[in-house]
Amino acid sequence: MPEQYDPEARDCRVKVKPEWVTQERDRLGGMEARAQLLEWYPLFFGDICQDIWESIGCPTLQLNNGWRVFTAISAVMEQPGFWDDKELP
Repeated sequence: MPEQYDPEARDCRVKVKPEWVTQERDRLGGMEARAQLLEWYPLFFGDICQDIWESIGCPTLQLNNGWRVFTAISAVMEQPGFWDDKELP
């Protein structure tokens, strides 16, 4: 698969039996634990971002405006006192 993007690329996947993956995933806490490990931010932060996104008019995220939306959300967070009334875990 990587070679379809770059002819010099090598496929370095390690093939394992699917049941091994299931067994190891179960041992580590199942799909719920997997989801928690893959989160990039805590849930409360996602809620705060959602509220800000709604407050700036719910702009559609597209490749050509993603940075503008990010900086608009960041600008709200950087306002003096923004975090004062937030309850952080």
